[in-house]
Amino acid sequence: MDLVVRNVRLRGMDEPCDIGIVGEVIRRIEPRLAGACEREIDGDGGLAIPSFVDSHSHLDKSMMIYQSPPAVSGTITESLARSYVAKRSSSVADVVARGRQALEWAVANGTGAIRVHSDVDFGWGTTGVEGLLELKRMFAGLVDLQVLVLPAANPLNDELRALVRRGMDLGADAIGGSPHLEHSPAGVARYVDFVFAIAKEYDVDVDLHIDQNTEAASDTRGAEVVLAKTLTEGYEGRVTLNHWGALSAYPEDEAARVIELAKEARINFCACPKEELIISGMGPSRIKQLVAAGVNCAYAHNNNADMFSPYGRMDMLEAGLFTLHAGEFNTMTDAETVMDMGTVNPARIMGLGRYGIAEGATANLNVLSAPSAYEAFRQNADRRYVIRRGRLVAETTTRTKLHFDVAGA
Repeated sequence: MDLVVRNVRLRGMDEPCDIGIVGEVIRRIEPRLAGACEREIDGDGGLAIPSFVDSHSHLDKSMMIYQSPPAVSGTITESLARSYVAKRSSSVADVVARGRQALEWAVANGTGAIRVHSDVDFGWGTTGVEGLLELKRMFAGLVDLQVLVLPAANPLNDELRALVRRGMDLGADAIGGSPHLEHSPAGVARYVDFVFAIAKEYDVDVDLHIDQNTEAASDTRGAEVVLAKTLTEGYEGRVTLNHWGALSAYPEDEAARVIELAKEARINFCACPKEELIISGMGPSRIKQLVAAGVNCAYAHNNNADMFSPYGRMDMLEAGLFTLHAGEFNTMTDAETVMDMGTVNPARIMGLGRYGIAEGATANLNVLSAPSAYEAFRQNADRRYVIRRGRLVAETTTRTKLHFDVAGA
């Protein structure tokens, strides 16, 4: 063995075990591995999980809050306007510099794969896409980066369509968008038709912001248009909806009907509670209801100190704690559901192969300084060891020293 990770716990197993790694692959998982190896590390009874997967990120704008006018109303409309201003002073080199810092944090925090929704618009062109593709090259082997083209203006016109194609031709991995921000139902339908045409032409997944505001009614809701299109185009399993705050405002019978349609279309859903709680007019969707219906649900870190959220440090475990609260996951066992939403479920969204902790899987894993999913979220546990492709790439150990005595102890 090249590396043996000793004395770790796996979810669903009562006793600690050892994980033996050869090259980039997990070869053996046993209660106690004997024999010589190149290197051993002691997990000290901590939980071993596969690398976190952040399937909805805006890494192109990470740390851009310092280039933006200050927020006043905190609405999504204002956030969009602030982003246009900030991007005027941002170059490919700037995207790379800010993104490199964010990706270093992500690696240290145990995130091994990220899908980035990269803006293309009239002022910025394909600057974000170009910077992210450079970061994808730089961090190969550390983070599996998927770059998604996001048309970041509405209404969609011929100039923006051309920018989308330019971004796809650079080598983007998926197509995104925000159809609900169009100005009419006809505009929503045209937008969705264009996105699916691009997806089929380039053979990529569709990954959309959808119906973000918690409005009781809107004539530009896009979710059902997308669900119907998914079925008619035979794109089941390849479409992800993000945010979907309007679903929480649906009457119960309407929500149940739409969720059943989403299940039929094998839609993926990704919640971003950190932003859904802080942006005025937004809110989390029916996360628990979607999970209970069997829809593949993930959570994401989303924004990182930009115009849409002033906070963030590329920490998926921290983002999971927001998900537990916003989604009303209020039992200890709910932590298991949410841990899946930050690991195996988004790995399905991104189509990651040989993912997980099993013999034959790629050795991408974290050892947490907590024995269970519940304790990991409760403590925001250290990523004691971060292993990527069989190589130890980061260690974190937090130490606290108390300088007081407790009376009567």
